[in-house]
Amino acid sequence: MAAPYLSMWRLIACIDALLSRRIVVDEKIPLQEFTADVIDDALNLFPPNSPSVRRVRAALSAAYDQVWSPNETLTRLIALRHGCPPPRTNYHVTPRGRHFYIDLAWPDAMTAIEYNGEVHYKKRSHYEDENYRIQLLRESGWDVHVLVWRDLWDPARLRTWLDFLAGKLGTPSAKI
Repeated sequence: MAAPYLSMWRLIACIDALLSRRIVVDEKIPLQEFTADVIDDALNLFPPNSPSVRRVRAALSAAYDQVWSPNETLTRLIALRHGCPPPRTNYHVTPRGRHFYIDLAWPDAMTAIEYNGEVHYKKRSHYEDENYRIQLLRESGWDVHVLVWRDLWDPARLRTWLDFLAGKLGTPSAKI
């Protein structure tokens, strides 16, 4: 079990991934839905006081089932740690009849965080499509803040997007 070797956020990201995808173990075996209950049942097969079991249970309690990248997990955990209310993850919206999913959304405040990873800058078509999508979201009333990797660890940049969320969601400003 990898639990003792992973940071807590990475362990949560692993569980987010399990909960968010249908896993194919073998083409002859039907798709396996990993729900929190399935994972909990598997954990019950191990000694309950095992440090690994305790860590996985803690991570499971913080995991979401609609998270599609580890950096979405990290962004969500940072926002929660700094007092933001829980976001909706990969929230479905239809501006101008187009179907999109917002990485982290607070629908009541029409506030969104989009995490743009490597695919958005390595492939021109992804970059262009993402800019078009964000523009449509903004035109439909969403206040969207776009993040990249450096925004998650550089203190000044981290403070900028956390202050954006605090202002939009009515939570205290981040102490970094």
